[in-house]
Amino acid sequence: MVSFAREHNAHPKLAYEQLDITGDVSQLLEKYGPFDRLYVFNSLNRVKDQAAAWRNMQKLLKPGGECLLFYCAWYMTPDIWRALAKKDRWSRFAETSGTSRDKCAAATALSVKATSGGLVYELRLAQSHLLETSV
Repeated sequence: MVSFAREHNAHPKLAYEQLDITGDVSQLLEKYGPFDRLYVFNSLNRVKDQAAAWRNMQKLLKPGGECLLFYCAWYMTPDIWRALAKKDRWSRFAETSGTSRDKCAAATALSVKATSGGLVYELRLAQSHLLETSV
């Protein structure tokens, strides 16, 4: 995706980088310095080490910087996977891909909780990692 963006959307004021938000962000900070804004689309809810992600986002922001977090609290794709995993014809593939029936049930419960309070979840998580939050 990064190479595609560089090739098709090149601009002298744009830089495309790939970063593991849970890893070391020091090289990115050395290269560009802290950022005024971070935009996170459809990805933070999939990060396993949430605490590391929040700490690194804080490191990447200038004091008073802003972070826009966007993700859908519900989308159809996992529902399709869960439905397929319950079918006998496809269940053997679900077991090998990590989408077992038990895991699908847990994912359903998790998505319901996220749907009913996604923003509250994000704010509570941010506060729990000593980040300043505002609405």
